Amino acid sequence: MTSVFQDMPPTNITTNVKPANVSQPIVEKREIPSTKVQESVPSDTVELSTKTNKKEKKGVIKSIKGFIASIKKTLTAIAEYAKGAAKGTVAAAVIGSLIYTFGNVFNSIKSKASQKAGTEFKNIPNKPIAIVAAVIAFAANIWIASLNSTEKQSEIDHRWTGHNN
Repeated sequence: MTSVFQDMPPTNITTNVKPANVSQPIVEKREIPSTKVQESVPSDTVELSTKTNKKEKKGVIKSIKGFIASIKKTLTAIAEYAKGAAKGTVAAAVIGSLIYTFGNVFNSIKSKASQKAGTEFKNIPNKPIAIVAAVIAFAANIWIASLNSTEKQSEIDHRWTGHNN
């Protein structure tokens, strides 16, 4: 047992017990002395500060470098997203048209084969599949453009403004 519980005096518990036929509640009285308070626990303290975090003033050269870097980063982002959109459009058109064309060819071959066999053939929905594939191809190219843009912007930041900015 720790010393905290050894120093604590026993509590006096008195209970009024009455016969079981009586429907009155049992009342407990507990007395806990408040004379011994643990003094080894330090009190909480709060330090309030009126200091404000002021930005350091940049020199003329750093300001010019920062301005040039922001322009370069903007132009890089525009160029990368334009390249991504162009590549995405081409990829979406190629993939969508290939899926649509092969789907039509497959449906016509299976349709003729099922007519000869006397069974019914349900066509594959090639148009929605081609649209979904085209959207995925376009989105993938935009995502890659975003990654390329972020990488090139970080290189510009590293070269023009340094590590700490």
